[in-house]
Amino acid sequence: MATVGPRFSVLGPVEVVREDGSTSAPPGRKPRQLMASLLLRRGRPVSTALLVDDLWGDDAPAGADTTLRSHVSAVRRWLGEHDAADLLTTGPSGYRFAPARDQVDADLFEDLVGRSQEALGLGQAERAETAAREALALWRGGPFGELPDVEQAVVEVARLDELRFAALEVRGAAQLQRGRHREAVAELDALVAAHPFRERFCEQLMVALYRSGRQADALASYGRLRESLADELGLDPGPEIQQLSQQILRQDPVLAGDPSVAVTDLASAPPAAALPDGASPGLPDALLDAAARSPMVGREAEWDRLSAAWATTAGGGRRVVLLSGEAGIGKTRLVAELAAEAARAGRPALVGRSEGTGRAYHAIADALQSTELVTATIADLPDGVRLPLQRIAAAAPTAGEGQGPQERAVQEQAAQEQAALYAAAVQLVHRLAASGPVLVLVEDAERIDRASALLLRHLAERLPAGVLLVLCFRDPPGARHEPLGDLLGTLSRNPLVDRIALGRLDVTATATLLGEVLGDIAALGPTTAQEVWERTGGNPYFATEVGRNLAGGTHDTAEVPSGIRDALRHRLRELAPVTQQVLVGAAVLTGQVEFGVLSRVLEAGEDEVAEGLDDAVRSGLLVESGRSWAGTYTFPHDLVRDAVREGLSGQQLRRMHARCAQVLAATTVPGGPGSSAVALHLRGAGASAPTADTVDWCLSAAREAESLAAWDEAIEHAEAAVELLQSAGGTRLAEVCVVVAGLRIRSTQGFDRAVELLDVALREYTAAGEDERAAVIHSRLGGALSLHHSVMDIPRALEHLDAADRLGTDPRHTFLLAFGRTQAAMFGLRTDLLQESADLVVAIAQQSGRRGAAALADWASGWAAFNRGDTAGAFAHLDRSWRAAHEVADPTLGWGTVNAAALMANGYLLDPALARTWCRRALGQPRFDTLEYGHQTAADQLALALCLQGDLSGAREAVAVLDQTATARRMLTFLEGDWEAAEASWAAAVAHDEAAGDRHDALTNLRWLATARTALGDTDGARTALDRALALAVSGPQVPSEVAVRAALARLLAAADPAAARQHVAAAERVVGDGTGWHGLAAEVALAAAVVAEAGGDTGSADRGLERALEVAEQHGLAWLAAAVRRTRAEALERRGDGAAADAHEDAAASYSRIGAHERWLAWSGLQRNFHTPTPS
Repeated sequence: MATVGPRFSVLGPVEVVREDGSTSAPPGRKPRQLMASLLLRRGRPVSTALLVDDLWGDDAPAGADTTLRSHVSAVRRWLGEHDAADLLTTGPSGYRFAPARDQVDADLFEDLVGRSQEALGLGQAERAETAAREALALWRGGPFGELPDVEQAVVEVARLDELRFAALEVRGAAQLQRGRHREAVAELDALVAAHPFRERFCEQLMVALYRSGRQADALASYGRLRESLADELGLDPGPEIQQLSQQILRQDPVLAGDPSVAVTDLASAPPAAALPDGASPGLPDALLDAAARSPMVGREAEWDRLSAAWATTAGGGRRVVLLSGEAGIGKTRLVAELAAEAARAGRPALVGRSEGTGRAYHAIADALQSTELVTATIADLPDGVRLPLQRIAAAAPTAGEGQGPQERAVQEQAAQEQAALYAAAVQLVHRLAASGPVLVLVEDAERIDRASALLLRHLAERLPAGVLLVLCFRDPPGARHEPLGDLLGTLSRNPLVDRIALGRLDVTATATLLGEVLGDIAALGPTTAQEVWERTGGNPYFATEVGRNLAGGTHDTAEVPSGIRDALRHRLRELAPVTQQVLVGAAVLTGQVEFGVLSRVLEAGEDEVAEGLDDAVRSGLLVESGRSWAGTYTFPHDLVRDAVREGLSGQQLRRMHARCAQVLAATTVPGGPGSSAVALHLRGAGASAPTADTVDWCLSAAREAESLAAWDEAIEHAEAAVELLQSAGGTRLAEVCVVVAGLRIRSTQGFDRAVELLDVALREYTAAGEDERAAVIHSRLGGALSLHHSVMDIPRALEHLDAADRLGTDPRHTFLLAFGRTQAAMFGLRTDLLQESADLVVAIAQQSGRRGAAALADWASGWAAFNRGDTAGAFAHLDRSWRAAHEVADPTLGWGTVNAAALMANGYLLDPALARTWCRRALGQPRFDTLEYGHQTAADQLALALCLQGDLSGAREAVAVLDQTATARRMLTFLEGDWEAAEASWAAAVAHDEAAGDRHDALTNLRWLATARTALGDTDGARTALDRALALAVSGPQVPSEVAVRAALARLLAAADPAAARQHVAAAERVVGDGTGWHGLAAEVALAAAVVAEAGGDTGSADRGLERALEVAEQHGLAWLAAAVRRTRAEALERRGDGAAADAHEDAAASYSRIGAHERWLAWSGLQRNFHTPTPS
């Protein structure tokens, strides 16, 4: 609720801003200095001596105290003119000026900057820019200019200046996110000129210039920065801006941004490359061409919907169509008509097919090579956009071999390459759509690879104007194919998506189709159509194939093969031997088969193979693919290929797979494009191929997929290698298990399987007597078991780390071992071990001089200090950790520090404002959103802080980007009145944490579980939870949790066991003292003391405790706790029979109402009898 009254301005000359916008300054220089000094220390008493020093310094006149009082009187009169005289009070400690936070522009400014950083981090660019601009509009000049020589003012001015720079950075980043790079150039240019050493401004200007087509100017800006730093400071530019300059040089597509957010730029985008003279887009391949020449029967309604989507696209819109149906139902025929419509309009179609070959991005690669226009446009793109696309299309060598041994480096490179590919794909479609509508068609999506599905999801979320994306898939299996199911789940929430499901033809439509196939169905008898419809179920493809058999001379429908595959086999038997041989080779090779490869696989002359191919094409069993200039062929339908393969014996099929692998391996670089195809054929060959070769190629295929960040495909290939070696065992199996475990941990896919594989590796190395390698695996297991809640087992982790310590002698592993122990000890709440391990990590970091190691060392030391109750020391360590991570520009280090600090502030010390400050540090960092897990944890802590502050609508927005296990989701469920669900969720979390030995999280969840049980009236259950929590806190020790638990127990036991309650309060008060360093937790202790005093009849102490609790709660923005204090005061007054109870109840109810609390909170506290608040919607 906004405070009514004047606003005091310090961002410029000190003055009052009236409601009508007019201003008024204090009368005279000294009163202005006095007012500035009071505003500098607003909310705190300021002594006479300090004010005299601020106003006169060393030149204070005789009788300065008396002169000061006259100036105070002048200020009071001036404040009285603005109805604000009551804000200035006098007390034993001096003068205190206490305006509300929203009455001082510096506080408003700080809040707006913080909100802009949070919005930017949550992807709300428009809201971020608006808040940043509102903040900057408050800045009218240098703050506290009246106090140039006051040290505290100098410090505050520096802080506010940094906040102003942060607001300017958010404004620039938000403009770039929104695609407003052209508008941003002028503002950023001025900022760079005014602040030449602020690298972030230069970074943003470089990106804005690059996106505006001014690459040379962008690089010139970097050159000027580099020269200035070298000439004036003797420094080099930081690593982030150096990397940016390299990205600009290679025209990295990631820099191009998201075209979908800047539709106004579409008209200015460069057009697609021109086709060679005389060429036209045409139909992308022979499959669609052949389908378009066949009759389309019974699909009028579906065609109307599909053509309407194309018309919307042609008008500048964007659409996604999901086309599904069973095999042979006519999906290809329908989209062939659409592709023909596009071709008649001279517009391109990118057509990709998912062929289940195991190759990452197979469908995308197919689409990238589908037409000459597409390949010509790709060739015309800047290198940074072209190369990722060509690499996926296997037209450029892979970079998979050059990634280096470090797991983090491999993961970061893969993520960067994936981001580059995603951006390049959007840019390609954007370029093609610049001159008119574009069709992107993916067929057979029921077999789509995970990598292609993820890229399509990215494209659909950023679909440029003028693009129609059509996804065709068989249903069944449909969504049972996991990559497709996940894609459909995402697309189902997209308002641009239309779903068309094709059903079977009726008898009339079937008769029409047979008439087209046979020419004269009447000659076959009046019941033929009915019989065919009954035998085929109205499936167009099946009916067509049966019709072709009838056309071949079988006029008795009783002799129609019992199944469609029988019909196909019937046709295959009629073919020449060479044609059958060609079909067998093509069926085993799968996908689009090249003429040369097929010839080598069959070990036959080219003329003979060409004859067989021609015959197969004439028979309709093969078609030339879209890349006909490369001599490639494919089957028109999977059923044809399957019928050919089923005609082979098992041994014949294995020998053919082995031959295919031999031919493909001869021209494939291990780890490069095509590795997956070799691996799949070797696996299909079974015992016909050497196991060692198959294992090697499976790992090569995994490297190929990992280099593309295609994690599912990489894991599938590597797991196949494990399976091959499983029976033999040995160190080779151990090596492969470590590879697969690393893939799973880096991709966060299957931590449990990663632990299982590491266990196998440990067993094999131990059996082989490889102690040093076994020690490494022990360390890896210790780290893995402390890494993620799905596999966390702290006792086992510590056992493995101890074993690594005993076995290992290589000093290179000492740091990882020591840091692994800090992680396990932190979660296991073993503070002594945490401190010991942290000291070792610090020593190693200091010896190595590595800033990254120093960041980890301070993280560990921060937790050790916090557990012992040194809260100020803990935050000092975390501040150093953050600075070290920031210096090395490594957000993977920084997010752990932010999570620790925000958790300490939120979950233990009840200081949500401080938690939000830490979250803003992370969310405001460039490229922080690329760290999915880190971004989730920061957003989770931000949402939790909003919950504690009573901003439920903001919390709901924040949790929208979080997964279902997020801490803030449980808290929001509880605060919104679903106490039963919250209690069950916290109880399950406690059970999981205790089973995993995660005493750290169990302790926090036990406290929250007790809160939910108290709300439900289950005091026994609440006490049980708190007793368990206290035992954990004391044994840890973890002092902040002990204080919080004792305060909760004191409130719970005040009436039932007053002696125990008094002991708990006394213990908590001994730790907290006057509250310094204990933030909002001091309010919990004061409230507990008040409740215990009230229960003992000491109403004076109770009132003082409640007053103190309310003061601290409001000081730290704890809206829910402040409401609870008011409720407690109302209940106390009512028990005393005090006439003020009614007003106190109304005050408490109003407090809950301001939060927007569910009416259940009012009913629980008995407040509805005096004040009713409607249930928030």
